[in-house]
Amino acid sequence: MTEKDACRASSVTHGSRGLCMWLAPWNANGETARFHMATYATNRNEVNEWKNLEFSREELEGSWNFVYFGYSMDSQNAFAYVKFGKTGVIKTLDWT
Repeated sequence: MTEKDACRASSVTHGSRGLCMWLAPWNANGETARFHMATYATNRNEVNEWKNLEFSREELEGSWNFVYFGYSMDSQNAFAYVKFGKTGVIKTLDWT
């Protein structure tokens, strides 16, 4: 998602809103997984902010899951929401 022109990694400037998300389906212990979510904050002049949302692999595998990662122009805030279909567990992240 961008607010201005196409977002290129080599020319990111504030005002070109970018949201990125990666799935890491395992970590060193082999039992937990995580969504790595990154953005930046114009109100703090921070060009690289990221958070991890960790969960068990069992919550992810074998079911549909709802993932939302968005940005509010009004509040200048990114937020993430994940609902796991197998367990019904809801996890959120907030960049305030």
